[in-house]
Parts: sequence; C-alpha cells; structure tokens
Amino acid sequence: KPAPRTLGRTKLAVSELGMGVMITPNPEVVRAALEAGVTYFDTARVYMGGRNEAILAEGLGSRRKEVVVATKCKSYGSAASIASSCDQSLAALKTDWIDVYQLHGLSSRAQVLAPECLEGLAALKKSGKIRFAGVTTHSGMIEVIDAAIEAGVYDTVLTTYNFREPPGLGEAVRRAAAAGVGVIAMKIMAGGYRDAAVPALNPFQGALRWVLRQPGVATTIPSLVTFEQLKENLEAAATSFGARDALALELYAAAI
Repeated sequence: KPAPRTLGRTKLAVSELGMGVMITPNPEVVRAALEAGVTYFDTARVYMGGRNEAILAEGLGSRRKEVVVATKCKSYGSAASIASSCDQSLAALKTDWIDVYQLHGLSSRAQVLAPECLEGLAALKKSGKIRFAGVTTHSGMIEVIDAAIEAGVYDTVLTTYNFREPPGLGEAVRRAAAAGVGVIAMKIMAGGYRDAAVPALNPFQGALRWVLRQPGVATTIPSLVTFEQLKENLEAAATSFGARDALALELYAAAI
C-alpha cells in the first residue's frame, strides 16, 4: 500500500499516491484504488461536464469517511458563487462535508488574495461544509504558492510539479511545506506521452518516483483511468528513484 504522509497543517493522513479522478469514467477504478490503499481523491465541479464528482461518489460508496475528498470550485467571482458551487459539489458527492475545497486554476497573487475568495472560503469553513481550503495552479505557480502562504487562509496548494520544473518551483514548494501549507503535486508526468525513444524503460514510473522524493510534497494525483495505470502507479510508489529512472527521464525529456 502507498505510504502515508501528513498534508501540512491539516494533519490529515494521506497516501503519497493519490488519485486524480478528472477523466475517470468507471467508478470501479475508484473502488480498486481505495482497496489498494489510496486515500486522497481529487475531482472538480466542472470535470466531465459535472459528472465526475458523482462517479467518485459512486466509487467510494459507504467508505467515504475513510478517505480525503478534494474538489474544486466552479466559479469564484463572489462569495455567493463560491457557496453555490460548494452546495452543488456536496450534492453530487453525496456528502455532508468536503475535506479540501480548492479554488480552481489561479495564476496570480491578486486572484489568490481577492477578498471575495478569502471571505467565501472562511464562511464555508465556519459553516462546516468544508474542512480545509486550498488553491490550485497550472501557471504562475511560484507567485500563487507564495501568495497562498501569505494569505493564511489556504491550507493546501495543488501545483503542477514534475522533473521539468521551472527554476525556483522546488524552493517555493519547500517554503509552502515549511509554512504548514500541504503541497499536492499534479501534472507529474510532464504530459504523459508514450514515445518509442525510451525503449524498455518506463518514464512515467520514473516521473512519479521523482516527484515523490522531492522535499515538501505531501501527495500526488496522477490521473487514473484504467486498472493498468493504477497497477503501474502502485508499483512506482513502492520503489525508490534510481539511475534507471534518471536515464528514462533524460531520454523522455529529449523525446518530448
């Protein structure tokens, strides 16, 4: 089973290998991940046209209390829109609370520190609808991470982080972890394209192992669609990064 880690100041115990449910059409894959020891599941209100949260709910079934469920807000233009999106997610997930509720795809300090966002999330925490608040970022990652640390409201940050990291991102991840902000890594495969330029090597397992060994990372959410991908990721998480992985990533980086 994937090793447990602590998600920053939330103190939530999460498996180092989480599951990105974004394009998972089959709830049985969710159930298989749960059976294998995965305890962190990430979705969003907008994934699969709004159907993905319901798929996650079906996969978890009666075992919802055993895991950490993270989802993302559809609209954060006002405190009211944040609250409305949260209510929709609660209904789709068939749950009374969301463990980690995240603002989706922020790219600037101004967005992270917007008063309506901070107020909306604080109100949801107070109501008990969410336990912890987070922010997710695909671009401007360093700026967003530092702003999240500054805000003091965000308990987690979900960031793009892989072996092709831009300069300074690793340091930002470590700053967040040191400040108690739980760091979740996504886009860890740097694209996820299979290429014949890497014969007999598995760059995807190497990419996962690379992220897992980076200081400050609490968990990872590679997208899981098939049982084979789950098996591949479990195998990767069970082994340490080595010279073979380094070679695979070097060839993979050149290929893509």
